[in-house]
Parts: sequence; C-alpha cells; structure tokens
Amino acid sequence: MRKLFSSFLFLLLVAASTSFAQDCKMYFPDKVGSVREITNYDKKGKVTGIVSQEIIARDVVGAATSVTVRSTTSDKDNKELSVNEMTLNCKDGVFSFDMEDYIDKSMLEAYKDMEIVMTGDNVAYPSGLKVGDKLSNASINIVVKNQGMVLMNWTITISNRIVTAQESITTSAGTFSCYKLTYDLQTKTRIMTINTKAAEWMSEGVGMVKSESLDKNGKLLGYSLLTKLKP
Repeated sequence: MRKLFSSFLFLLLVAASTSFAQDCKMYFPDKVGSVREITNYDKKGKVTGIVSQEIIARDVVGAATSVTVRSTTSDKDNKELSVNEMTLNCKDGVFSFDMEDYIDKSMLEAYKDMEIVMTGDNVAYPSGLKVGDKLSNASINIVVKNQGMVLMNWTITISNRIVTAQESITTSAGTFSCYKLTYDLQTKTRIMTINTKAAEWMSEGVGMVKSESLDKNGKLLGYSLLTKLKP
C-alpha cells in the first residue's frame, strides 16, 4: 500500500509540475532551429531593413523555459549590419525579455569602440492576455563613454501598454490570431525628449507578427511584418 501511495504521489507531482509549466505561454517559437524573418518598412511601404531570428538553444529548468535567439540585422539590400543574441524567458506565468534586447544594436555601431553601459527592466507579457489588460511599463538607460567621459546618455521608456483588441493578421508568412497592444514610447536625452506611439500584434508561439511606429499624433512613421516563419 505504501509503495502504491508513493507511486501515486510521484505521478501527481509530475502532473502538477507539467500543468504549472504549461501555464506560461511563449509569445515566440521555442523549438531549436525555428527561424523568423521580420521586414521593416517606411511609411510609404519601402523596405528599410530585414531581421532574421533563429532559435539556437532551449533550456528548461523546472517550470521555467528559456530560449536563446540569434538575431541578424541587414539593410534593405540584405547587407549584414549586426549579429546579436538575446534570451527570452517564460516563468511563473510571464513571458519576458530584457529591455536591452529591445534595442536595435545596429543603432550603436557608431560607438562600437567605446564603453556602452545599458541598464533596464524586463518587457513582460503575462499568460492569459485579454482585451483591456494593462501591462507593466519598462525602460532602459544607455550611457556611452569614451575614456571615462560621458558622450551620450539617454533613456527609452515604454508606458501605457494596453491590450486593445484580438485580431487575425495575415502576412506572407501566414495568418495568425494576435493580441494587439498599444503603448507610448519616450526617448529622452539631456537636450531633448521625443514622444511617439506604437502598436504591436503578438501571437502565441509565434511572436510579433506586425508592429507600427507612430508619431505623437498617431500618424504612421513606419511598420514591420513577419514575412517568413520556419517552425
């Protein structure tokens, strides 16, 4: 009887652990070898660049899952500009990544021989999103130094993150069920502050399918689309 009870308890714990692990929804592919291609466009629909993202590692510890993504940024002529790696995490019902990974590293190429210090928050997407949800804010501070002298110091903040709709989005990569999120984006330096807006369409197991960059009055500045997906 004791042995039977122990076996039953073991199975119960395994089932509970599996159920808990499944509570966290990845808003990104989590299979090694999966590849996403994001194409960026200006407001007139002309290609400005391409980002290829490949899952190169997956790690599961208890109920937490993390994937490592190699991101290759190219210009409109497919000339490689930068290659970076980022880690995406799914733990305790929240999918997240470091705000540092939100930054297009090609923007910092001019400072590659200088000291760059970035400190920021995680951008989080709780499981069970629904229309009307308000998500947490996030920010990052970037300091560029040359021989100890601060040359640049700016802060990027995303706020007022709200799930405004659940929509079906079709691109050349397919048709996806997405949650639409809108938010405010502020870039602040010592001499100026720029306020813009943004919208993104996120799909479970896929990631960002579409995004739009808007000026403070809501006028389109540019957009991005998921153009290829290899599961």
